[in-house]
Amino acid sequence: MNQLQGTYEYIDLDYVLAGVKMQLGLRDTTSEDIYLRDCLNIILKDLRSFGTTTYIVTQLEIDHEGATPKCKLPDGFIRFVKHGSIVFVNAEGQAVPAVNENVQVGVTVNGEGQELGSTTYVFPYQGLVQTQPAFINNAFFENSPYDQSRMDAVTMNVVDGYMYFSDNLQADFVKIAYLGTLYENGQIKIPAYAELALTYGACEKWSATQFAITGDQKFRIMQNDYQVKYARHKAKAKVIPLMPDAKEYSLINAQFTTLI
Repeated sequence: MNQLQGTYEYIDLDYVLAGVKMQLGLRDTTSEDIYLRDCLNIILKDLRSFGTTTYIVTQLEIDHEGATPKCKLPDGFIRFVKHGSIVFVNAEGQAVPAVNENVQVGVTVNGEGQELGSTTYVFPYQGLVQTQPAFINNAFFENSPYDQSRMDAVTMNVVDGYMYFSDNLQADFVKIAYLGTLYENGQIKIPAYAELALTYGACEKWSATQFAITGDQKFRIMQNDYQVKYARHKAKAKVIPLMPDAKEYSLINAQFTTLI
């Protein structure tokens, strides 16, 4: 990342919206705000490389009330992108075993095989510490018909915005590292270098809509002008976050030198 390009300077949607309205001469009206906001949101979704995504670490509480332990993924979650990005922790955020004890059930029968009763034995889990679940993509992502009370590794599935764990899980919290949308106070944080691309993109969409409604050729001219500006600044906004900084240049040069 190149800090001199303002890579970590951010603006919000209201700031960009004000620039769009100024470009279009809509200084004294708010009737277009909803439509223009929709245009900006569409462009943001289409152009993830504008830097609206980032790596995030958060801690979630696991719900043990239902048939299957689960927890809801946070708002803005996109996907897990690193190995070992899910770890069971305590309330202080320190790693703990997923299974703390081993439960065995002993059944007593008579000589004819008739069950006389059962006894539950609980043993402290002294085996290998399992702090991470194994993703298995099981068809039974919840309420599995198999007995999962044994001392096995905890498994997990991701379904419909939830992480479902096998019912042998005993930890109460999980810490995850993931790729998500960069939010602050409920709004997406937009890199400052993407301002003009978003502005001209929204102006192009507005002009196209006005031409479709009125048929006035001036809106067609405006659309063509903003389309060229949008394409130019979109390309620039995509290149800026890819520029290496001094430390990355040093590493690149050192590796290149070893190949000569």
